[in-house]
Amino acid sequence: MAAERNRRAMEQLAKQEGNDRCAECRRENPDWVAIVQNLNLGVFVCTDCCGSHRAPGRTYVRTKSIQLDKFDDDEVQLMMASGNRKSNAILEEHYHPCFKRPSSERCPRVLRDQWVTAKYQRHDLLKRE
Repeated sequence: MAAERNRRAMEQLAKQEGNDRCAECRRENPDWVAIVQNLNLGVFVCTDCCGSHRAPGRTYVRTKSIQLDKFDDDEVQLMMASGNRKSNAILEEHYHPCFKRPSSERCPRVLRDQWVTAKYQRHDLLKRE
């Protein structure tokens, strides 16, 4: 029961404005969740960008399919509290054009990988103290 309730909650969250596009490339209708473990943030991403999050050695982000995986109450609460707008406001606070954002499904995988590494692993776009 709880698993089905939480899946429906994630589906509804993914349809909200701001979450209805991939947090990375802006493609419509993202179908994955990426939870940034060291920052306690979560974003909705498309299948292609999820692949960059799941690349070998990427232990800082946990990914789950909205349709195929089960979510616990804490994960739903995290996504309700963060989501794409809040997470990107933090993670991209110091965005600079030298960091090329992936822009479509035709975007090369290497560009997606570089963006995800800069944003989530190296934190190149975060405000520095």
